[in-house]
Amino acid sequence: MGKPNFLQRIALRYALKNNQVSFTDYDKFLSVFGPYFGLNVSSKKFVGWVADCLDIWGKYFGKAKFRLYDEGNDNKEVEKHPILDLFKSPNTFQTRWEILYRMACNFGIDGDSFLLKLRDGLNVPREVIQLTPHLVEIKSSKTEFIDHYIYNTGTERIRLEKSEVIHFRYPYPHNQVKGLPIISRILDQIEVDKFQTAYQKQFYKAGGFLGTVFSTDQKLGDKQFERAEKNLQEKYGGDINNSYKVALFEQGLKPVSAMHTIKDMEITGQRNLTKQEIMAAFQVSKVLMGEAESINRANADTAIYQFTSGVVDPVLNYVDEVFTKELAQPDFHEDYYIRHDILAPRDEDAVLKYYENGRKYNWLSPNQIIEMEGLPISTEEGADSIFAKINSTSKEEKPKEDEA
Repeated sequence: MGKPNFLQRIALRYALKNNQVSFTDYDKFLSVFGPYFGLNVSSKKFVGWVADCLDIWGKYFGKAKFRLYDEGNDNKEVEKHPILDLFKSPNTFQTRWEILYRMACNFGIDGDSFLLKLRDGLNVPREVIQLTPHLVEIKSSKTEFIDHYIYNTGTERIRLEKSEVIHFRYPYPHNQVKGLPIISRILDQIEVDKFQTAYQKQFYKAGGFLGTVFSTDQKLGDKQFERAEKNLQEKYGGDINNSYKVALFEQGLKPVSAMHTIKDMEITGQRNLTKQEIMAAFQVSKVLMGEAESINRANADTAIYQFTSGVVDPVLNYVDEVFTKELAQPDFHEDYYIRHDILAPRDEDAVLKYYENGRKYNWLSPNQIIEMEGLPISTEEGADSIFAKINSTSKEEKPKEDEA
């Protein structure tokens, strides 16, 4: 018997009741998984607008509800299954909502998101653990785009087999195996915003501004000029922290009126442009950010519909396919597939108009409408006929005959 792999080491150390790996003790979990999953790795920091956009993505991802269907059984929904147990309770310390929220943030920050399967004694996945993306290395081979993964904790490099990892990639046109972080489109804007924020902070802390140009009415020798230039550069140039300092000068040196005040630099306007570029990269509108001047139900519903139908649902469709390809079919049944409930709110007026036209022009039957609404099929006579007429007047309401 060879050296046990990562999963075997966990199973040998903590194989508990019912042949299932389970961790109900947080301290025990941390002691085992901490070095493997980088729980102690400090998180990255990003500017407020990026964090706000990621928060919006995460909250909408968290709304997703996944369902299991059986293609070999007339695409009927499977209502009880270990896969559904995984969605309901992925592990003993994370919730489904938290994992989906982090998945959205992973797409924004790293471009990739990973779930590690934990199996019971019968080799059935019973839990999934979310890995820290920047600690995962993707390894290819001559025959496979992805052959295996390496989880680098800094103290240990752990091999994870491809079959044990569910890998989600935000599509990258120039790389088949790695995802593209959304923030990679706006890294320059993020750096600019950091400097703008730092300058504003320093301005309010110091309450003044020292110009970058100096003059004197005295004649300076070469040595005096070089010394003055060196001292000014060391004390007041080249660094944000050197701004706005109180200064005393010799040799008659006087600062010329500041060339770059907060007003002259128009930081507020520039930061608004930066914010707009960040929001555009994440495809988040001002309404969702709570910044629209006039918010009403109509434009709020429109903003939500555009964001869910044009951004969130398409990405979740991809998540459906990954869950199907890397969990449902290889580990359970080849006819199984996973779909999420569409998040985009439907246009009720348009739906009612569609049904009305379908009945008026005889291309929808009552039962077809009932089925589309997810209601029990009617057994009434004519319910399956597109020519069936629906009486709008009950017997009690039927007009009385003339008493002539």
